[in-house]
Amino acid sequence: MKQVKLRYRHFSFSFIVLFASHALIADTTSTNFYQCETAKGVVFSQFPCSKEAKLKTISTFTPREIRDTSIDVKTLNKLQYQQHIDLVESKLSASQNKVRILKRTQAKKQIIEEQKLERMMSEQDKINTKRQVAKELKNINHKYNKLVKAEELKLSRLTKQLKTLKK
Repeated sequence: MKQVKLRYRHFSFSFIVLFASHALIADTTSTNFYQCETAKGVVFSQFPCSKEAKLKTISTFTPREIRDTSIDVKTLNKLQYQQHIDLVESKLSASQNKVRILKRTQAKKQIIEEQKLERMMSEQDKINTKRQVAKELKNINHKYNKLVKAEELKLSRLTKQLKTLKK
């Protein structure tokens, strides 16, 4: 219970310090004006323009000291740079996973096609099936080798980009 009271006491003290420091480093000015609704539309004036005129106030804030933001800019640039590196690393990881999946799928399809040969069939059917399987294996290999090469090219580009960013 004592900790909770201390926290609130600390909070109220820091709030007062923050508010007081705000008053020291900034000028706040207010301007009054009137808003009236007329036949031509809404009119703004520094004097009442009708009986139903509404008094409005605009407050402006002008800092007395302008703080140097170059450190903030450098910090933000570092954060943005690190986010860029993280993005490239995640793309690299995704591409590597895609290559693994493509190779696994290719191997499964090859096994399925090769198992067709092991089934019991007549000699003529085996010869015909062998030709079909060879043709299908060629198509599978062509298709997946093309996809894997594309992903590996993407991987090499991402790796180069990551090395360049980390220098």
